[in-house]
Amino acid sequence: MNSQNNFILVNKPKGWTSLDVVKYYKKILRVKKIGHGGTLDPLAEGLLILAINKNTKKLAQILCLSKVYEFEILFGLKSETGDMEGKALEEAKSVIIDKNELVFCLKKLIGNIELTVPKYSAVKIKGKKLYALARKGKIDNDIILPIRKSQIYSLHLRKIYKLKNKQIAKIIVECSSGTYIRSLVEKIGELLNIPTVAYSIKRTKIGDFDLKNAESIKFNGVSDGN
Repeated sequence: MNSQNNFILVNKPKGWTSLDVVKYYKKILRVKKIGHGGTLDPLAEGLLILAINKNTKKLAQILCLSKVYEFEILFGLKSETGDMEGKALEEAKSVIIDKNELVFCLKKLIGNIELTVPKYSAVKIKGKKLYALARKGKIDNDIILPIRKSQIYSLHLRKIYKLKNKQIAKIIVECSSGTYIRSLVEKIGELLNIPTVAYSIKRTKIGDFDLKNAESIKFNGVSDGN
């Protein structure tokens, strides 16, 4: 088991919730108490930090650490959830991304910014989680989505490539805790005046904790390969 400073480093697979990972390790480790240091979306993958028993008290310090994500933006599509899982709300038939314009846009976002919390998130409004309200169709004009302040330390464009008739940009961001990558993707789309959606999200670092030191979850004794 890969542990560091009394924490367990896990490479959460795509499709699992953070709670799924907690339940999995609670079962195989047979411990009374286990928790994680920062939620990842079900469609996101990457570094998740766990602690067991008395060490769960130390997770508060993990929550405050900066994060690094590798994410991909698909241009020309906007969805209800901000990722590839949700219903399409808007689609542009032909979008050509100018690399220099995108780089300029990313530079504008470095520093302190405000991002609207996704309506499909675990943030609570009037005691109810937003995603629960959204799934029941109860988010309307009477509910104002919260705005969170985030700090973007760096944004680097790695590459732009084509997928059928769409373009995808791969980007690396270092940001403060609590930054919603789906919201950042939509913010980039707003600045470019192009519908955007998060095509993939991977968390690679939390503070000094690195994904390369994390273990992959095994299914029936076989690693998931991530």
